[in-house]
Amino acid sequence: MTLFLLLLAVSLITPALMLALRFFVPKSAFWFDAAALVSMYAFGVIAADAVAGILLRNTVMMTEVHRIFYNPLFLAAGGYLGLYGFYRSWSGLFRYSGRWNG
Repeated sequence: MTLFLLLLAVSLITPALMLALRFFVPKSAFWFDAAALVSMYAFGVIAADAVAGILLRNTVMMTEVHRIFYNPLFLAAGGYLGLYGFYRSWSGLFRYSGRWNG
């Protein structure tokens, strides 16, 4: 339960901090976007490598594909993309409400 609350707090606080930083330091938006692009590339390459390895070795996909979750880079990239998604959604809410042009 404590881990769940910690994850919930982080998933709410981090995008809010990113949004605030974007508001006060507009150039930070570039770095958030660049980090998301690198994360998407890493996430995709690691996932593709895992699937290709499964197909080349002719192993059972449902058991072998879970090895990908032991890769810390895959987990970090996916975690950042999740937080970045919240950040971009909140940014869009502010933009379309007419209260912010960022």
